[in-house]
Amino acid sequence: MFSDHHRGLGDGADDFVNCEQVCLEALDYYYMNGYTLILLGDVEEFWECVSLLVMRKYKQVLEKEVLFHKEGRLIKIWGNHDDHWQEGLFKSATLPSIFKGLKVYEGIVIELKESSSQKKIELVMIHGHQGTLSGDKLARISRWFVRWFWRPIQQIFKIKLNATPSTDL
Repeated sequence: MFSDHHRGLGDGADDFVNCEQVCLEALDYYYMNGYTLILLGDVEEFWECVSLLVMRKYKQVLEKEVLFHKEGRLIKIWGNHDDHWQEGLFKSATLPSIFKGLKVYEGIVIELKESSSQKKIELVMIHGHQGTLSGDKLARISRWFVRWFWRPIQQIFKIKLNATPSTDL
């Protein structure tokens, strides 16, 4: 499961650019070992960037994700920064040949069974900004601010959002 890559244009505002090679290697490993890939939102950064340009920049990563899709091993959930995926027009106009038939979800429920007792466990998976003020209710304003103010500031000052569980307190 991957979330919050925020793939951009490969410039000073792209939070994913330094992770591309590691991601490609991880995708190879997971694909070769039969895993299902779950993309849990904000995989692309469409608030800051034009979607088609992001797709071109990370063509290699998309091609690896397509391998999972062709075998029915890709689940894509949209987040607030890649919410274009929820729009049918975007999907059909942008990726018809490589992601044909891809369903994109707002959330999913995965049912697991404990092997010894057959007890069922349900996992609810969503990106997590549904209903928030800045990420949902005021998304148009937030998107505008991020694209026209935050992105240039990131580019000029080379600010990277490197929040990790160990540093994001």
